[in-house]
Amino acid sequence: MASGQATTQGSGDRAYWPATGENAIPPAGFKDGGKAWLRKSNGENLLVTIAASRKGHSGWEYKLKDKEGNAVNSGAWTSEDDLNVRMYSISACTHGRAAVESCPRGYPNFAAFLDSDESFMVYRRFGYLQSRLLLEKQDELRKLETTLDEWDERDGKQDPDKVNRRDLSEEDAAPRRALFVQIEEKFRDYASLLTVAQQLVSFNKPAASDYKSIINYMNQVAPVPKREAAWVRCREDLVTLRHRREHAWLDSGIEHLLKFLQQRMGAKKIIEYLFRSPETKQKCQGPGVYYDHERINNFASGIIIFAILTLLVVPIYVLYHLVADIGTSRSDAICIGVLLVFTLAFSAILSLFTRARRHEILGSAAAYEMALICTALLCLLITY
Repeated sequence: MASGQATTQGSGDRAYWPATGENAIPPAGFKDGGKAWLRKSNGENLLVTIAASRKGHSGWEYKLKDKEGNAVNSGAWTSEDDLNVRMYSISACTHGRAAVESCPRGYPNFAAFLDSDESFMVYRRFGYLQSRLLLEKQDELRKLETTLDEWDERDGKQDPDKVNRRDLSEEDAAPRRALFVQIEEKFRDYASLLTVAQQLVSFNKPAASDYKSIINYMNQVAPVPKREAAWVRCREDLVTLRHRREHAWLDSGIEHLLKFLQQRMGAKKIIEYLFRSPETKQKCQGPGVYYDHERINNFASGIIIFAILTLLVVPIYVLYHLVADIGTSRSDAICIGVLLVFTLAFSAILSLFTRARRHEILGSAAAYEMALICTALLCLLITY
């Protein structure tokens, strides 16, 4: 996803959170004359009208009026953090699907941001602690294994029947039964922890653009103290809950292109019209930009279809016109070159745009090249 994507959980939207340098002064969240909800210190919500706005040191500030037209807070400037586009409620925050700004600054806002898009669902896997726990459990089992070996060796010398059969007296069987119960409990804990560790290792690493968006958000919003937010900097220990996508490379390229066109080429209105739905525009009132994933996916599918048609039509067209000169060294070299170039292009598209494995790419490339050769032979037969 582009510099960090955001979509409400399950909605399929996409977004990025630009760095300060990319969008140094984000647009005001509220316009003069507009309505907003003010969160008061007692937890109540007050509907206010924006009387004036200005850019402060830490963000936008507003002068407010109540419904009777009286100045709120004795006419003092109010931070944008204290305003909402809708009445604030705990349920609106905890049940998702609300704009990030709907939750108060701090962990509620931080959680809303991480949950706002699958690309932002990045957390630590605590690899070091996993290793420590696994080593601890492993050593506990080692000690129990050593104890069992010592018992077997002792009983094998003193009373071989104790290790040759299980039909023992209660007095002889009880210690071993208790030891095996203890071994089973420790082994279950160890196996469970080992399985979870394996699953965490199989999780994908966050994409560079997604990680950059999270860092941009943390630098600009700073929802929690630096000490408690330091885990975001442990990049090697981070995993994403996001599933690997079929066309991840292409989607990322498209989103970077949209970001460039929107910020550098002045095509903001066109990009928003084509790739942002009314729902995605309501996801965030700050600098974060949300794209509709369905529209991006359709655009990516169109690119892939165009590439496939190009790889089928162009080489056939070239080979057909080379048939007339067949037999000359020049035409033979061009035919081989055409087959080589387009087969490599076909393999590259399979590798970049799909999850095909190596043997699948090899087989598909061989079938594609055979199709081109058969087409060239057919053209030769028709010509002569």
